[in-house]
This record gives sequence, C-alpha cells and structure tokens, in this order.
Amino acid sequence: MAKKGEGYQTRVKKKPEIDPETGNPRVKHPLSFEAPDERLDWWQVDEKDTAGLAGMILERVKHLDQLQQSTRWALALNATLYHGNSSEGFLANYGLPPVLSWSVAAELGGPIHNVVASCIDTLVAMVTANKPQATFVTRDGDYNQRIRAEGLTHFGLGLLEQIKAYSMGPRYATDAALFSDGLCKLTAQGEGKDKKIVAERVLRPTMYVDEAEAYYGDARQLYQRIVLTKEIAFAKFGHLQPGNEEILYATPSVPESDFFFPGGQDTTSRVCDVYEAWKLPAREGDGSGRHVICTRSGVLLDEPWTRMVFPFVHLRWRMPTAGYWGDSLASALRGYQLKINRLDRTIDETMRRMSLGRWMIAHGSKVSPMHLGNQLGSIIRYTGQKPIIDNTNTVPTELIAERDAEIQKAHALDGISTLASSSVVPEGLKSGEALKVHLDVQTKRFQPFEDAYAQFYLDIVDSAVDLVRDIADQGGDYKVLLPENDSIREISWKSVALKKDAYIIRKSATNYMAGDPADQLDKATTLSQAAGLDIVETIDALAFPDIEAATFPKTEPLKWIRWAAYQMARKGKYVGPDESTDFVHGIPYMRAMKMQLERQGASDKAIELFLQWDIEAAQMQIKVAQDAMATQTAISPPPPPGAGVGGGALPPGPQGMPAAPAAPPTGQLNPIPNTQPPQR
Repeated sequence: MAKKGEGYQTRVKKKPEIDPETGNPRVKHPLSFEAPDERLDWWQVDEKDTAGLAGMILERVKHLDQLQQSTRWALALNATLYHGNSSEGFLANYGLPPVLSWSVAAELGGPIHNVVASCIDTLVAMVTANKPQATFVTRDGDYNQRIRAEGLTHFGLGLLEQIKAYSMGPRYATDAALFSDGLCKLTAQGEGKDKKIVAERVLRPTMYVDEAEAYYGDARQLYQRIVLTKEIAFAKFGHLQPGNEEILYATPSVPESDFFFPGGQDTTSRVCDVYEAWKLPAREGDGSGRHVICTRSGVLLDEPWTRMVFPFVHLRWRMPTAGYWGDSLASALRGYQLKINRLDRTIDETMRRMSLGRWMIAHGSKVSPMHLGNQLGSIIRYTGQKPIIDNTNTVPTELIAERDAEIQKAHALDGISTLASSSVVPEGLKSGEALKVHLDVQTKRFQPFEDAYAQFYLDIVDSAVDLVRDIADQGGDYKVLLPENDSIREISWKSVALKKDAYIIRKSATNYMAGDPADQLDKATTLSQAAGLDIVETIDALAFPDIEAATFPKTEPLKWIRWAAYQMARKGKYVGPDESTDFVHGIPYMRAMKMQLERQGASDKAIELFLQWDIEAAQMQIKVAQDAMATQTAISPPPPPGAGVGGGALPPGPQGMPAAPAAPPTGQLNPIPNTQPPQR
C-alpha cells in the first residue's frame, strides 16, 4: 500500500540509459511492468488515505467514460430506436447522453414501422416463456449425498423465487437485446440473521470497464456508477461503517454540467452519485483483490475482495469476438431501422403532397384558384379551356416495395418472421403439425440465445449459493421458501449444504407444461396418449387453478400417495395405507419408488418401509374388496313372493293396469319359450 498523499504522480522525462556495450540508449519494452514508485493504481493506495482513494476511482471512471463516448452514443441510439423517444429526460433514465442533433433526432423519432421493437419484443416473448431450472448432481456420491443434491436443487428454486428472477426475466432479456448485456447484480444485504440475498437489475450504460485490459474477454477491474436519492443512499450505505452518514451529508448533489450526467434532467429530489469499484485477485487467496464504495466526499466501504468473479451475472444476446461486452440485436437492426424511417418519411411526404391530385390550368383561361379545392359538389367557373386534374400514381410502387423488402430483411436477421411478430398464422399452414414444424425452424435461429438464457439462470443460482455459503461460514443459517401446488415448504441451508467441489450444476429440461391453457391442454393430451396416463394422472399434470376444486376428489388421493412416499424416502417416517387409499395408483407408484431407492443405493431401512407398505396395501386391498362384497350382499333386497326356481313374479304394473303375468318356470322340462328349433 502507498503512503498517504501518494497517487498518480507526474512523470518526469529522464535521460535514456546508455548501453555501455553498444553505446545506444536502452529502450524499455512497452509492455514491461512499471514499478510502483512510478505509478500507483487505486487498489494499491493505503486504506487510510480515503480522500486519495475516492479521488483516484472518480478519475478512473471519468477517464473511461471519455474513452467510451462512442459506445455510449450507440447505446443512446439503440434506446431511441426501440422506444421511439429521443427526449433528454427519457435518455436520462438509462444514464445516457442526450440525443445527437436535430436532423438525426428527426430521423429517429416516431417510427411508423418499428422493426427494432417488434423483433426484440417477439424474441423476448418466445425465449422467456420457459423457466430454466438448475439441477445439482453429485459426482459418485452415496445416497445421502444425492438426497442433499436433490434438496439443494429445491433450495436453488427457492432462491430464484425469493429474488424474483423469473418475473424479471423479460427485462434482463430486453436489456441483452437492446444494450448487449442484461446484468443481474447479486449481493448479501443486512446484518446477522437478517442477511438476505438481493438481486438488482443493472443497466449496461452505468458500467465501465477497461476495454484494453479486457480485450480477450476477461476483465480484472470493473466500475459502476449509481445515481440515487440521498434518502435511498442513507438506507443502503449508511450502516456499512461508522461515519458514512457524515460522508453522505457532505456529498454534493449531481450537477447538471457533470461529464456523464445528461444535462437538463430536472428532479424534485436531491440525488447523488455513488461509485463502486472491484479489483479481482491475481490468484485465489493471495489477498490482492479489493472492493471500494465511495462518493465525491469519501469512502463508504473498503474491504478485501476474495472471490475470483464479479458480483454480476451476464445475459448476452451474442458473445463478442473480442472485448468484454457482447453484441446487441438493436445494433444489428440499426441500419435497417434508419433506412425504413427514411423511406416511411418519403412515402408520407409524397402522399401528403400528391394524394389530392394536381390541377392543370391553361395560360389565359379565366379560372379562379380560389374555386379549386376538395369540397364535395363544388362549382368551378371557367372561361376557355376546362381545368384538368392529374390523378396519376402518387407514390411510386418501387418505393413501397423497397420499404417492405427492408422490413422483411430486418426480421430475417434474427430469425423471426413478420407473421410471428404480428401474431398471424402463415397462409397455407392448416394443420397443427405444420405449425409446429414452422415454429421449430424459426426457433433454431435463436437457439444460442435460448441456451444463453438458460445458462443465465444457472449462473444466478451458482452465485447465489456461493453467497449463502459465505453467510453460513460466518456462523449463520439461510432459509428459503419454495411454493408448491397448495403449500409453501421451508428449506434450510444446513439440511442441504454441500461442498463446492462435491457437485456440478446441470441445466434441467425445459418445463414441458409451460404455455397458455390451450397449449397445456394439448400437451397433456399428447402426454397421456404417449405415456399411457389415465384421466386422474392427466388432470394432475395440469395447473389450472379454476378446476382444482372440481377435480379435488380425483387428484387428492394421488397427491397423498406422493406425500407418503416423500415422508418414507426422505425423512424415514412410515406412513401406511388405509381403506381410503387409491390402490390403483398407489401400489405401482410405491413399487417404482422402491426400485429407484435400490438403484440409488439407499439404506435397507428405507427400502423395508416400502416393502412393508406394499404388503399392507395388498392385504388392505383384499380386505376392502371382501368388505364391499359383504356390504353388497347385506343390502340386497329379498326375492319377491312367488318367485320360482327359474324366475319370479313381475312387479305390479302402473296404477289402474293389471299386473303382468308371472313368467313360467324354466328348466330342462320347461325350456324358455320361442327357443326350440322349428319342427319339420
């Protein structure tokens, strides 16, 4: 660490050192390491020099902002194209500079055919319809390890529900398509038992990275600028260390003339900017990493950074060829959108000028221009040659064809058809199978982004579990709530904890039953036919809240069987069958669970519970059948009077009619009438 007061030092040109052998000056290689006494980085500044540390971080961010002005202008252009709004207040919400010039702003504003918004919204709607899940798999683990891995999988689902990752998925995907990177920042906030994992959506324009350092994709230092009100700043950073409230009180409000704050953005609250900087360790455990939060007035937090990654999870529309940030869909569509805007303006202006026709008036004719107009039934007085109106084609067909062709090209770029973006069924696709093939071809075009979206959630779970492990290492526990069909289950970290090197995270298959109700019903019908499910199992696979009450008597016995199997397999508690048990579904399910436990190497005690259940269920099933037969015999009515061996008297007919005659006895000597073969 440097001493107080040291920082960026002014370089003084020194006379080059002469090589005594050659007599030529020695030239230092441009990539040689510079000694600390020549230049210090902010992570090398002494922790006591808070003013110097904060000043160096601010200067570094300012320098990076000036170097990346072209990138920030491109992001502002993408936001303007997507929203069709070029006002300074709108761009300030994204932390972007105000829009270009009047000529460019006129070209950007108010697109008639917004292909950027159409393609991005359609892509996001298709990709985020699924909910990717992370499955924890142990490496050659025993049964207990596998049980913990299964519990850790449910724990990860609870974490995703807690931080609302699925509900924020469309916003992350939109940021990736618009700004190249959708960013989720994961931190542990709070103290002691109140510590919670928090996920924040971070906008790409608020982030800064040294592009030269990250040329090959891996950055070693990262910066974030946060603009927030003083009230939120006190609540978020005031408790981090003593003296922070005084620093925040002394922090000036953001000036309108700030080098990266959009000028002219008015606010009714006092806002300040907070800077956060990370430096990754050179090697794991070497103590060279550092994390600093500061303002213009001082340092709010200065701590070692031991993790080898930044607290951000990235969702990229396309991985970059070189550099840290990805490529965006909006940037790829930018040229098409600008050309479509120009063509639309030309068509609109031509239509406005030429759609009402043009009057041809001969020289010398006595026609008053005041009589010419578009009124219905108007009278035009003239002397000499009659005025003629020219109604030739107002807009060249080539102009409209060129505009439509550009729209088609823009949609073809990301693999989304214009019909899909407008929710129109393609002409000629009548059958459901043809529609599935059409959607399958379309989906494969953006399969890499779907894979990136699934990996995004795996990375969120992985980072969140690492934060939970850090909380547990400090002597605490962490609990999450996992919503189930009709209840909420609490899962503790201590009950599912595994070492980092004891598992791998694998992407689970996409939820087959995702989609709207009609799609779910179609999938349930297909699954029922393919897997041989009966009506009860098919209904249980659906998640329609409005029919749960109506199907409760049918599906609840099946849910009870699964609950009993969970109690025996996971908790070792025996739950035996009774007379109300659904044996039709219960016996095959319990036998399948026993085979699964044997395959996974479960204990003999757990397997014996399922054997005992199978035996009791078989005995109970026989007893229930015998009781039902006895009950049926007991409630059967006695035979009517006069009943014979082979038949009985028929009941009386309706009131006022004679009783039907008794059937004659039948037997070997008295065959049933009309059954004898005819005599010849």
